[in-house]
Formats: sequence, structure tokens, C-alpha cells
Amino acid sequence: MTGEGWVGRPLRRVEDRRFITGRGQYVDDVLRPRLLHLAFVRSPHAHARVVRLDASAAQSSPGVVTVLTGRDVPSFRPVSLMPFVPGIKAPTRPVLAGDTVHMVGELVAAVIARDPSEARDAAERVVVGYEPLDALPLAPAALKAPALGSDIPSKRVIAHRWNAGDAETAFRAAAHVERLTIDQNRVSAMTMEPRTVLAEYDPGTDLLTVWISIQSPFPFRAELARMLDFPEERIRVTAPDVGGGFGVKAGVYPEDVIVAYAALTLGRAVKWVSTRGEDFQSTTQGRGGACEAEIALAADGTITGLRARIVVPVGARLVASAAVPPGRYGNMMPGAYRVASVDIETNGVLTTTAPTGAYRGAGRPEAMSPSSGWWSRPPAASSSRSCTTGTGSSSPPASWTTRCCGPTTRRPSSSTARPRRAPSIRSGPRGWARQERSRHPRPSSTPPWLRWPRSGCRASTCP
Repeated sequence: MTGEGWVGRPLRRVEDRRFITGRGQYVDDVLRPRLLHLAFVRSPHAHARVVRLDASAAQSSPGVVTVLTGRDVPSFRPVSLMPFVPGIKAPTRPVLAGDTVHMVGELVAAVIARDPSEARDAAERVVVGYEPLDALPLAPAALKAPALGSDIPSKRVIAHRWNAGDAETAFRAAAHVERLTIDQNRVSAMTMEPRTVLAEYDPGTDLLTVWISIQSPFPFRAELARMLDFPEERIRVTAPDVGGGFGVKAGVYPEDVIVAYAALTLGRAVKWVSTRGEDFQSTTQGRGGACEAEIALAADGTITGLRARIVVPVGARLVASAAVPPGRYGNMMPGAYRVASVDIETNGVLTTTAPTGAYRGAGRPEAMSPSSGWWSRPPAASSSRSCTTGTGSSSPPASWTTRCCGPTTRRPSSSTARPRRAPSIRSGPRGWARQERSRHPRPSSTPPWLRWPRSGCRASTCP
């Protein structure tokens, strides 16, 4: 659509009618003959030994076809990891827990029944005895803790460092050093449609068909085939309408493997629909990292060096995109600024929590948080900063403010004000909003003494 008639022209959406009239089709809307339903038994502990597991009462419950535990399923191949940084050390985690659980919501058993209510009722009759162990929900504390029985010698499973120039010399010669510590909140992806998967195996054609709420059906098919050791060309994956993904519906989960394995074993269609609570406990989460960063500045405000130490919780098991957030956190931290000397170290640490991975930006928002913290500090707050200067003062040199008209609150005169922009070519309310914003430009939130040095001064960016 490069023709002149399409520039700035809004396009009418064509997919909305069936959604607003209730005609969309999600995975849970798919019905198959002789359909079975699956419910999981999950760990209530962040870290514990499984000392007892008795599924006999559930097995004899009404409508139950079978109950699967870790002893009943084979050792599936582990999830393939995106090699975003080299040297990733992935722990071995079974699809259904064995002797130890490592997070709240980890799968312990699967109950398959004729009706979803019968499956849930029977799942509550599975008796599991636990011996609680130490929990490590925070990455900095987990980094210092012993392995706690893991099959790898350290909790640090991702480690990488970026070096450029001579950061040590840059900081030693700096006129001013700004330090910042950031602890980011962990976030959970609450999609409109929870994770759902339906698998059906046809022995006559040797075809496994999977309906799943997924963002990447082709990579999912390849990975599922590899984990099940089943021919990829004998798997058909269908992604109907997907009610939100945000990055967390882009890989293979343990639940997906169990549903597909149950369909292959029983020769019938098997469906699992996650509850909101299950999604909150076990779906890949985001953020949660901690960062200590500092920048070295010359007397004129030029950034001469950047150092950072990043610790990101990857959870109890590594998902395919586990290395993406800590990797992008580090390699994108300089942003749009030219920094001659860089020393950034990133670490991914095992914790007894839900896994983290790619979610809405996949490390980019984390990488921008230090720079937004530095640039948003007003000069008046400089005395409370954790910083050092070559002169022993914590305030920025007065010469820095001359590049951007100084810390004045006087509005620029009409002779120096930037002329208004022409109205936006986009029609409708958004165009008018853009035009109104151009009439009343807001001052930049960047303090004048931390702005990128430039030769002139634009009045529209002054306070």
C-alpha cells in the first residue's frame, strides 16, 4: 500500500464483527468426539521433597480414566534454549515432579477423566506428602546460596559480560559519577484467554493434532516433536483465535507435553484449560531483576563510561527464552548514547519461583530503566545522590547548565520560541490530539545538566 491514496488514511478493521458478536473460536470452543479432560495436581510449596504420593483414591473416583505421576511417564527431552548468550547451564527438570518440587505450581500428577469437574474432584483426592526445604524467591539471595540439591554446581546458570574501551580509567578520570540501584517488580502475564491445549491422536493415520493458544505454532510443532521423539511431519498444530500472548505463549510448557502424551497413549482427544490461579503460578513471568549501575561523566556532561551488574531471576526451570531478558538487559543498556567505555555483567540465577522469560519487550524495558532513572533526576536533588565528583562536590558543575539555558523557570520569549508544527495529516481525534500537543509542547523531563551535549539550544526543550 505505497500509493498516494493510502498515506495517512485509517484502515477499517475486518476481523471485529465475529468477535463482538460472539462468533470467535478459541481452543476451549473446539469439541472432539470422546473428549477427555485433564486436571493437574500442583505443589503448594516453593521448595520441598516429595515423601509420599498416593493416587489410588483418585484412580477409583467416578469418571476417571487414568492418573499419571512422574513414575508413569518417560523422561522427555528438555526444552531447547535460545542461545542468546553463550554458556547457558540448564538444570534437569522432569515434566512431572519426581522426588523434589522447586516452585509453587510445579506439576506433581495429572488426572484424566470424562468430565472437567470429575477430573478436578479426583485431583483433590491425590495424597501428597511434602518435606519443606529452604525457599529462595529473590535472585540476589539465591546467587549467594548453595546449590540446594540441584544437578548443577551453582545457582548462576546464565553469565555474560560486555567490555569495551577502558571503563576503569574512565571512572578514575571522571568529573562526576552517578550511581543507581534498581529493583524491578516481577510481573505476571494475565492474558484474556488462559493457556489451553487440546490434543487428539488418530492411530489409523498416525497423526497427532494439537489445538493450542500459541503465538508460534511452527516452532511449537518442531519442539514438541523433538521432546516427544515423534515425527514432526505427523504432527498438525492449529492456533485458532488467541486471546492475548505478550510473549509468554511462544514456547512448550510441561502441561502441553503431558496433554500430547496422554492423547498418544490413550488414543483419544484430551483437553486442558488453565485456571487463572494456574496461570498465575506457572505461566512464564517477566522482569524481577536487580541492577547496580553507574555512569562516568566529563566536566561538560559527556558520558565517558558505564558500568553495571545485573542479576535476573530465571525461576525454577529454564524456558526457551530464559536468556533473552538478561541478555538484552545488558547489551541494550547504553541505548542511543555513545559510550566509549563499557563494563556490563549480567547473571541469570535459579530461584524457587515461576520461570521468567520473554514478556512485552523481553529485556528492553529493563535495559532502559537505568537511563530513565538518571535522566529524570532534577538538579535540586543532587545532594542526596550516591555520587562522587572530581571536586568533592555532589552537585553538577554550573558550566553544565549553560548548554541548555540554565535551570530557569522563565518561559522562552516569543522571538525564540519554536514555531508551531502544521496539523497532522492523520484525520480523526488522534490527529487533533497531536496538533494540540504541538501547540503546547511540554518541557523535557531530562535535567539540563544531564542532557546530551549539543552546540545550540532549542527553546522548546527548556523549562
